[in-house]
Amino acid sequence: MAKHATHEPIPEEAIEREHEQRDLSIGMLVGGLVGLIALTAVAMLTMALLSGWFDSRLAASRSPVGPLGRAEVIPPQPRLEREPAEVRLQYEASLEQIMNSYGWLERDASVARIPVVRAMEIVAREGLPASTGPAGPDSDTERD
Repeated sequence: MAKHATHEPIPEEAIEREHEQRDLSIGMLVGGLVGLIALTAVAMLTMALLSGWFDSRLAASRSPVGPLGRAEVIPPQPRLEREPAEVRLQYEASLEQIMNSYGWLERDASVARIPVVRAMEIVAREGLPASTGPAGPDSDTERD
């Protein structure tokens, strides 16, 4: 059988102070705290020195850029727009200009465009022309 260690009795002074001093030493606590602070300082200094060393090695390994390396490389289409809101406003302005102006669609075939407001006035006054094309799927014509 194993022998159990005997415990020393708690001194009367510890009972009166309501704590025991043999298990906790203020000196050990302060020493541990100072050790942690010193270890943290050494680690930070080491990291700063390593960072400077790595930066100097990186700067030494880079070769100077030649004249061809300085040219701006333009990626292939489609490219991202730098100012999409401005591009959209320009696009909408061009559509607005097209819808409100006269112009040729096919000059050789004598096909022109007219402003939308003018076209609606003509349709309201004269009506739509009668359809002469083939019947669509919703027409009332009989099928063979």
